[in-house]
Amino acid sequence: MNTKTKVVLSFILIFLVGFASGYLVKSTFSLRTHPAFEQERGGEGRWQGPGDMSQAERMERGRNRLARRLDLSDEQQRLFFPAMKTYTDELRETIRQNRMSEHEYVLQRYREFRDEISETLNSEQLQRMDSVLHPDSVRSNRPDFQRGRN
Repeated sequence: MNTKTKVVLSFILIFLVGFASGYLVKSTFSLRTHPAFEQERGGEGRWQGPGDMSQAERMERGRNRLARRLDLSDEQQRLFFPAMKTYTDELRETIRQNRMSEHEYVLQRYREFRDEISETLNSEQLQRMDSVLHPDSVRSNRPDFQRGRN
């Protein structure tokens, strides 16, 4: 066998081995066939991604999963979930208030910084700085995947 044939056969063999190993690794680590995933689903039929369900369905599914995980009786569920809702509502409100306070502080601190630096920069530079550094312009210039963050 000449050298050129050996190189071509080696290339084909490497390609086939890579394809076969990729296929085996993919099927081994596939989430849908993983036993822990099946157990977590609890035999709920076809897997649905978050986009396939309404918010109410996701909430109900999460409640059912948590009730199973905590092994809650019906009476415990009746008491637990309203208390949990109150707890999470209070947390959300506190976080919202803190974010508003933080934003007000950042705006105040930026105004102080701007006043301090206004003697160094001319008006055009200040405008450009505002378009880049002002807290509200920074928020609006975020990539779409970060827009929900404050």
